[in-house]
Amino acid sequence: MKRMLRTLLPLVLAAILAVNATAYAEGTGNGGSGEDSGQDGAPSGSPGVFYWDPIARRFRLSLTPADFRMIPDLGNANDSPGDGAAPVAVDIDEEVPTAGDGPALSEEALAAAVEVLEGQVVGLDPGHQMRADTDLEAIAPDSPLTKIRQSAGCFGIRSGVPEYRINLLVAKKVAALLESCGATAVMTRASSNVSLSNIERAVLMNESGAAIWIRLHCNASPDPETSAPCVLIPSVRVTPGIYEYSLYLGECLSRSFGAAVGAERVDLVSLENQTGFNWSEIPVVTLEMGYLSNIKNDALLNSDAYQTRCALGIFYGILSYYQGVATTDTAGATPAPEGPDDAGIPAETPEETAAPHPGYGGEQ
Repeated sequence: MKRMLRTLLPLVLAAILAVNATAYAEGTGNGGSGEDSGQDGAPSGSPGVFYWDPIARRFRLSLTPADFRMIPDLGNANDSPGDGAAPVAVDIDEEVPTAGDGPALSEEALAAAVEVLEGQVVGLDPGHQMRADTDLEAIAPDSPLTKIRQSAGCFGIRSGVPEYRINLLVAKKVAALLESCGATAVMTRASSNVSLSNIERAVLMNESGAAIWIRLHCNASPDPETSAPCVLIPSVRVTPGIYEYSLYLGECLSRSFGAAVGAERVDLVSLENQTGFNWSEIPVVTLEMGYLSNIKNDALLNSDAYQTRCALGIFYGILSYYQGVATTDTAGATPAPEGPDDAGIPAETPEETAAPHPGYGGEQ
């Protein structure tokens, strides 16, 4: 009997491997989280989902249908936490507000913020949506290049939680902070069951009355060790009219977000291939809050306490921007970045690139 089991075991393992190979067809997509690869013509394949292959012990990208839902009970009408969310254990300072408390400011900080933000209109775009839209749209006005209208984004390497859900939860926290200070937060979506292309999101922001908008994303990479957040800004060549203030907003956000989450560095990168940037008429940046392909980042980004920390970092970046603009706008000069000095992030000229940077993602 033992000899027979030894003979059958390799056959059983081979059958399991064959099933896995069928279920997870590998693709060659870009490692980023946002729109798509930025190449003209048809997209290179179906939306991808990153997962860890425990047998091959390496990171893979599987191709899924556009309407495939990875985790049951996620992406409901209100996109509130449900039973489908995988529990995670993370080490977060207890002083960060816990679930149910929501982000909150001290009375002193609230009074100071109200003086700056009251009456301001800020746009928030939680990236992606429940189902991808693989039809094509122009990457920029009058451009022959096209990209898919909207992808579903990436998924947690261990939790399986979709990026679009995390983006929305953080955006709602930022909106609550802004509104507590008398500002108006305009969001492109309030649930994940929507169909909004990148052009449509930009046009919505252009017509909303907002002075600035922030696109919230998470990232993914074939390298499971990659984890640093980054801020993406428009290109001075493609969108010169909004570049300087977008750059300043990006500098404020990178400093405040880095200080809030304890990041040693938050890179600032300029991209030409972002549809949402190229169709925007007001200053805009994209914040990649972390990498869902990194196990630790996956756990953190699924923690309510860490999401609150992210929201506070974004809020203080917005506050820093408006403080700087208020003191220099009358002189017609772009303000110098201000923010927490302990973020450890040097202000420098952002990298300018026409193609998607392999480590920065964006709309891929």
